[in-house]
Amino acid sequence: MFLLDYQNLEVMKNSFDFYFDKTTHDSSLSKCIHSIVMAKIGKVDDAYKYFEEVLAIDLANTHKNTEHGLHIANHGGAYLDFIFGFLGLRVADDMLHISPVLPKKIKGYKTKVYFRNIEIEIEVKEKLSIKVSRPITIGIYNETVQIDKSYCDYIEKDNKNK
Repeated sequence: MFLLDYQNLEVMKNSFDFYFDKTTHDSSLSKCIHSIVMAKIGKVDDAYKYFEEVLAIDLANTHKNTEHGLHIANHGGAYLDFIFGFLGLRVADDMLHISPVLPKKIKGYKTKVYFRNIEIEIEVKEKLSIKVSRPITIGIYNETVQIDKSYCDYIEKDNKNK
């Protein structure tokens, strides 16, 4: 559902709830994908718990194989988890969309993304702040917003810490 950009959140949540406890997470990449879906369906703090476990694979050697080197695919999964899970980034209808969420355990985060040669700096705290290098129209939650230089608004409470 994540890979195919499925957007019916009720069906996604029901499917997730049905399959979650049946999943063994044998693959090191399982938890990052589950975390992305958790963030998308509003289980933000559970998503962050899984994100911490994704980060721990190499840092805490949870798979007992760090002596063979870093698990680079897992590092990619952590990146995907942050960008597509917590930032809620997607490209649809020829436009960049974000739906950021903020787990209770962190005060905020800041990142830059580039879309069509436009630098977009995004900071998520109690407020969502966006600065752009050139004007752009993006989707923020479910609204289309034209940003000329900067944008600032409270993050959507329905998406925060569900």
